Amino acid sequence: MTEQNMSFETSRDRPYLKVNELFTGHLYKIHSRNLQGLGVYDGDGGFIGIRHKWGNNFLTTEIHWDVDEHHGTAKPLMDMGRVPDGVLTFDSSGGVVSDGTKGKGLYDYLDSLLTKRAKDDTLNGQD
Repeated sequence: MTEQNMSFETSRDRPYLKVNELFTGHLYKIHSRNLQGLGVYDGDGGFIGIRHKWGNNFLTTEIHWDVDEHHGTAKPLMDMGRVPDGVLTFDSSGGVVSDGTKGKGLYDYLDSLLTKRAKDDTLNGQD
């Protein structure tokens, strides 16, 4: 088990927000397997955030812990407010779009927050 997975496994009893407490398009401080501590709730049980894998950074979605007993890996810890206007693109059902050029604004927004994280205790995992 990697250090990252071990950390995730030991967080099972940590309090977190339930799906019915979440708002589409809001930024959440999250504990997840692959995302870097921040994710935007997509309105469909997932959090969109930046993953780093094999030297690449890209947007991906992790599922809320309660939504899928086999694949749920994200626990939202704190609502950090609505993502600023113009950052998100929504599909016809009101969900957040994160693919292709439509996701570039979201990627840039999250990347800027992650860049600042080391200097800002509200984003760097300090509870």
